[in-house]
Amino acid sequence: MTSFGFGQRQCLGMTLTQDELLIACGAIMWAFNLKKKVDPATGNEIPIDTKASNSLLIVKPDVYSMAFEPRSEKKRMEIEENWAETDARDKKDRADFIRDAELRLAGELCL
Repeated sequence: MTSFGFGQRQCLGMTLTQDELLIACGAIMWAFNLKKKVDPATGNEIPIDTKASNSLLIVKPDVYSMAFEPRSEKKRMEIEENWAETDARDKKDRADFIRDAELRLAGELCL
């Protein structure tokens, strides 16, 4: 957890980040079976080197591919419905933000 710092200079959002990470991982595990990817040419699983990592100050594993399969048809449908609702709400929020910013800017320019 060195990326959050230590002592008095420790990140104030560390516990929030850890809580959000727990929720995100739990949601992924609720919705998907995680499997190794299969090479379409050979039909064999693509191996994952669990010891491969960078050599930087903050060590992290190298990128690898995984297959995310919905746990059931019901969960797949629920995931797609939630995605569509969230995407629509996000697009509306962004459009509202831009509209409000343009209105504020037009109001300031008129002064």
